[in-house]
Amino acid sequence: GRSGAFLFPSADGRLVVKTLRLDRFTDEVTSLLKCSSELATHFEKYPTSLISRFYGLYSMKLYGKKIFFVVMGNISAAARGAKPLLSYDIKGSWIGR
Repeated sequence: GRSGAFLFPSADGRLVVKTLRLDRFTDEVTSLLKCSSELATHFEKYPTSLISRFYGLYSMKLYGKKIFFVVMGNISAAARGAKPLLSYDIKGSWIGR
């Protein structure tokens, strides 16, 4: 998409790794810190919630360049063992928007 982010599923499909730009990484950290206790309470109360679970925000140096990424749960039907009825590609356009 326009953000330039890449999404990588884990081998078993249960997790997704999404790359972030530095400004988005900072925004994600700030947002998650603000609502972390509320999210934990929500997931305890609603263990089957479809809100994405964030497992970590990371940075690493690769080929001399620092990259940032988030690891989160995959909420797609396939990751939950269900077959989707319909699916849509919402963000996959290569045409300028």
